[in-house]
Amino acid sequence: MSYSSDSFPNKVGNSWHYLVSDTAISLGVPQTTEIIQYNLDVSIKGITHLPTGEEVTIWQYKYPDHTDTSLVYQHEDSLKYMYKAGTNVNMFYIVPLKTNTEWSLFPRYGCGIFGKVLDTTSLQVNSFHFNEVMPVSIYGNCPDLGFNVLEWYVRGVGLVKRTNNNAGSFNIIHHFTGWSLQSYHLL
Repeated sequence: MSYSSDSFPNKVGNSWHYLVSDTAISLGVPQTTEIIQYNLDVSIKGITHLPTGEEVTIWQYKYPDHTDTSLVYQHEDSLKYMYKAGTNVNMFYIVPLKTNTEWSLFPRYGCGIFGKVLDTTSLQVNSFHFNEVMPVSIYGNCPDLGFNVLEWYVRGVGLVKRTNNNAGSFNIIHHFTGWSLQSYHLL
């Protein structure tokens, strides 16, 4: 059984196609950045179980040169992403998304992840125009890394845009990525 909310369509067979803009640092010249673009396909491939017996959906992220997998566990009002069964939670949301809802997570190593749903807005993403978009601000601080993520969700669609800005006191590489929805298919 897969769980779903209208903001996070968490159902096997759903898929999204994104255009990603990504900064890459030239190792020979650290001050030079180059923006590359590539396609990212995200799909919900199946269902598995955590060692504790809880059912999770398997999310696949297909990049041009590799594939990543996350497990998504939804229980009551929380939605948690983890890289593999039995590992720490990497991202956490309170659903359904509602303006001014806030949450925090302290997964490991003195890190803190904080989220907040901002005021509803309208947004143009490529050929799509969305009303009632729910922006979610997520930031984290760890001993050697900080990040600011801004995600925009649309009910009945899911994630339509995402920016991730990594920087930190010990992180010598400033890395920025942006996702924008190109197409989607929901069951």
